[in-house]
Amino acid sequence: MPQADNADIVLYYAPRTRAFRALWFLEELGEPYRIAPVDLASAGHKRHDFLQLNPMGKLPTVVDHGVPMAESGAILLHLADKYSAGTLAPLSDDPRRPDYLRWLFFAVGVMEPAFGEKFFKWEDIPPHRAAWGSFAEMERVVTEALTPGPYLLGDELTAADVLVCANLHWARCSSSSRRRARSPTTWRAAPPGPD
Repeated sequence: MPQADNADIVLYYAPRTRAFRALWFLEELGEPYRIAPVDLASAGHKRHDFLQLNPMGKLPTVVDHGVPMAESGAILLHLADKYSAGTLAPLSDDPRRPDYLRWLFFAVGVMEPAFGEKFFKWEDIPPHRAAWGSFAEMERVVTEALTPGPYLLGDELTAADVLVCANLHWARCSSSSRRRARSPTTWRAAPPGPD
């Protein structure tokens, strides 16, 4: 959907941040939105007015009809349920809903720390003590989930696919991942072009 200057959904955005997830999802959603650029170099994300929207001063931050939201999973869950229930989000009585929710939380609660383990060389963390398990376990689970494909829940793209694949996109773009991890292009779902 083309951006609209008068849209009621506002994405606070900076390139090469997690705001890419919300931008990608807004494009899939097809609802009018507008982008409010945030200049990280001048600490625009730490200004008082921005901290009123997101006290952590992080991206993405989305304002939907005047209501601010933070945290990628929460943003995608809210937008999918509000604007695309039954399409980009299984309905609450759909038997796929529990798996959908699991993948939304898996993306941020397992994938992100597992990538941190791998790329920042966190060593000597026994998998049974780490809430995320291990990088190898995460990679195996994601690969197995996408093997039947083309998407996590079968034939239809959901918000969970965007969140999981945005993490894979980050790994592909990370300079350390190009040397140390299998390319996410070997997984079936792939994000749109580079951010």
